[in-house]
Amino acid sequence: MTCGPGSPRSFATNYLTHHLLTRAALPLLRGAPAARVLTVGVAPALVRRLEEFAVDGVDANASGVRVLTQAVAWKLLLSRHLAETETDISAAVFHPGLIKSDLLGRQALPLRLVGSVANRFAGSTCPVADHLASRTTDLGPAGGMVDDHGRTVALPATISTANADRSWAASEALVDQLV
Repeated sequence: MTCGPGSPRSFATNYLTHHLLTRAALPLLRGAPAARVLTVGVAPALVRRLEEFAVDGVDANASGVRVLTQAVAWKLLLSRHLAETETDISAAVFHPGLIKSDLLGRQALPLRLVGSVANRFAGSTCPVADHLASRTTDLGPAGGMVDDHGRTVALPATISTANADRSWAASEALVDQLV
């Protein structure tokens, strides 16, 4: 399994960019007081369903939903890897909650309607991100996830240290292919 030319761009956009940016920032983070890496995740209900995904690469023929699911899993594994290997860097994934956006504004009418209704209930800021970014203490479970209210989200057993190490190595290989 590889992620090269012809592979899903959504995986590169939704995960590999996070890996590449984090890898590039590590020298600065290692020397910074209270360094942290906060990654935007998805709704906790979706995280609980992350039971099977590829840890060693990306299937170029996978469906869009499957690729996005894998990107979410690998973001969680990236956070776990950082928590396990970088003792001076705090890492967490968070769900921002419902935030006003024009993301669906240029889509087909049914999606525009969904976006319009969602925006009526959405906030204009992300309080959990502000809270996590300004905390001077730890972010909760090492390499874990919090929901939009700051509560710890239980992660499936597949988000393990062993899988985090495997996905880091696979990510390095994928980035080397793309660079």
